[in-house]
Amino acid sequence: MAAPEKQTPGGGQASANSNSDSVAIIGADVHAGKRVANLKAALALRGFQVHDSTTGGWLVARWDLSHYCARIEDLEAFLRRVGGAS
Repeated sequence: MAAPEKQTPGGGQASANSNSDSVAIIGADVHAGKRVANLKAALALRGFQVHDSTTGGWLVARWDLSHYCARIEDLEAFLRRVGGAS
């Protein structure tokens, strides 16, 4: 039995069984964005503020102290250093 077809907004036909790879559509940046958002939230729960740097990377601050993290891995290492889960 053939898959039912539905009308697309452009007026074409699309199969209901069409396989689309959501990662290819959304891109890897979303996954990196989720990682950063989770790291920012975990650090915020420990009293740290994480600021995006205009040159790339992040500035983590608490009280009058700050630490620059150039890569996501550096941000993860900083979280482990201040008592976050590994």
